[in-house]
Amino acid sequence: MAHGFFRVAAAAPPVKVADCPCNADTLLKEMKAAEKQKIQLILFPELALTGYTCGDLFFQQTLLDAAEKELSRLIAATKRMRLLVCAGFPFAHSHRLYNAAAVFGHGRLYGIVGKRHLPNYAEFYEKRYFSPVPDETLTVTFAGHECPFGGLQIFEAETADGTLPFGVEICEDLWSLSPPSERLAAAGALLILNPSASNEAVGKTAFRRTLLEAQSGRLHAAYLYAGCGRGESTGDLVFGGYRAAVENGTVLEEAAPFEDRAVVCDIDFGRLLHDRRRNSGFAEGTAVPPVCRTAVAMPHFSGGDEKLLRAVSPLPFVPAQNSERESRCREILRFQAEGLAQRLRQTGLSRVVLGLSGGLDSTLALLVAVTAFDLLQLPKEGILCVTMPGYGTTARTKNNATGLAEAAGAVLKEIPIHEAVAVHFRDIGHDPEVTDTVYENAQARERTQILMDLANKSGALVLGTGDLSELALGWATFNGDHMSMYGVNASVPKTLIRYLVRTYADTVRGQSPRMAAILEDVLATPVSPELLPPKDGEIAQCTESIVGPYELHDFFLYYMLRWGFSPKKIAYLARFAFTKENGCFYSRALQLKWMKIFYRRFFGQQFKRNALPEGPKVGSVSLSPRGDWRMPGDAEASLWLAEIGKMAENA
Repeated sequence: MAHGFFRVAAAAPPVKVADCPCNADTLLKEMKAAEKQKIQLILFPELALTGYTCGDLFFQQTLLDAAEKELSRLIAATKRMRLLVCAGFPFAHSHRLYNAAAVFGHGRLYGIVGKRHLPNYAEFYEKRYFSPVPDETLTVTFAGHECPFGGLQIFEAETADGTLPFGVEICEDLWSLSPPSERLAAAGALLILNPSASNEAVGKTAFRRTLLEAQSGRLHAAYLYAGCGRGESTGDLVFGGYRAAVENGTVLEEAAPFEDRAVVCDIDFGRLLHDRRRNSGFAEGTAVPPVCRTAVAMPHFSGGDEKLLRAVSPLPFVPAQNSERESRCREILRFQAEGLAQRLRQTGLSRVVLGLSGGLDSTLALLVAVTAFDLLQLPKEGILCVTMPGYGTTARTKNNATGLAEAAGAVLKEIPIHEAVAVHFRDIGHDPEVTDTVYENAQARERTQILMDLANKSGALVLGTGDLSELALGWATFNGDHMSMYGVNASVPKTLIRYLVRTYADTVRGQSPRMAAILEDVLATPVSPELLPPKDGEIAQCTESIVGPYELHDFFLYYMLRWGFSPKKIAYLARFAFTKENGCFYSRALQLKWMKIFYRRFFGQQFKRNALPEGPKVGSVSLSPRGDWRMPGDAEASLWLAEIGKMAENA
């Protein structure tokens, strides 16, 4: 697949205990179905060819011979298939028997991986049948193929985007004190396959999921898991066939126990490589162990117009589920408030000053201040809200600002700026009829001067209201609203601010209906700096008509900054995010138009970010020059713009 994606599947088809020909038929049917779905690798459970619950039948040569014969048949079948397969089987070598997994494809057996940690407690008696895999890697001949056999093996597939390394650990290996996956990841494996048995028990599903999430997150790896399912003996245990695909700590897809379907999804190895490269602790924390490396042929599919089998949200900063979103919003507001509260403790101040415009950003800043003052048990009279009507201020936003301050119990001060700005225009010789950048920025700088001087006068801290999206685009007046003493919204993107304000409104609706109603109207107000005169009393200057939709810009920002993706890959993801089905549609032409503007502004406005005031980081992305993002203000955007230009030519 293109752009570093790899399509995988985890299947748990029903088995018949000790009936190898029947089980091989079932696996072959799944393999053929997988190829039709353009799956590149499919994982089957532990001992899938025989069944996990064979007991002492594992000592029967008849069973072992049948397993070898049927594995040979499956390997031969892949000559005509574009598919890599990993399946469990019992492997007899010399005088020992091993719980093993075969990796094969293109008519070749690439390697046999043995289980290192054998459970021998409670319901498990694997040491009765099997031996732990040896530390060294051996060359063996099995099913008519010569291949490596051992516990630490990495299979390297060459792709158009580079080498994709993956490894295998089996069931209990994951649950052990020292999982092989740790050493495999240290040696470069980006994907871990786990053919497992893992019977069902009360509470085990949730624990198993947590274990997979934790291991995947620790290793910055993808983890594919397939457990034994229907058909296993129920003499003492029940097997549900839990399957999951986990990427960097996040479950992409899972099938609950007893759910009869394969898990299919597209793993993004670009994300994994990016996180490993930027995480110095990962590279420095583990010595690279000796491993056997085997080159494997990568299944390729022509085309590329198929649907991406993973969710791509048009709002990557916003959780999709209501309950998670509300919880996240409350958590973020608490982070912002705790940051402000600590800053007030440290400075010994008990007052803040903020410009309250009636727009989204300043509204959130006020809510943060109110929450921080509650934490510190300070009177709300210490919050000075200043509304500064100018040439573009509308009655709607002014009234909302006034109402919010009153509902919050803050002190409100109105200081019109018309006269002061008019004097400034005369001083610098600017015609007030010319509504250009000078006209707009003079108002923003006058407001900042008022806030700073009021703060000095009252011994207060000026709160910055600008958000992450505005900082990315440079949509702020340098040394105007760009400046403050503490920027509480600095790492909160515009698309998320709406949900923060909405969550607060829902929270206070019962005790303060007036506050909730005003917040609802703020949410319904177009985003605008209100620096140009209104038209018929309505806002004349809509930010998104000038710089572009924040939905697109936040999408570009997230994937460019958090994951280091190229414009080409971001545009590929945007195809699946901004659709009518997702309720957020932008044509390809519009996406590329605003992407070009995003990159131009992002590079061209770095000088503003290099002089940012301090503010709390609340999520995975920040543009602080002291934290997540360091970039010279004169860096060139030509490489990125050229890539966008080529896409536009071919659109």
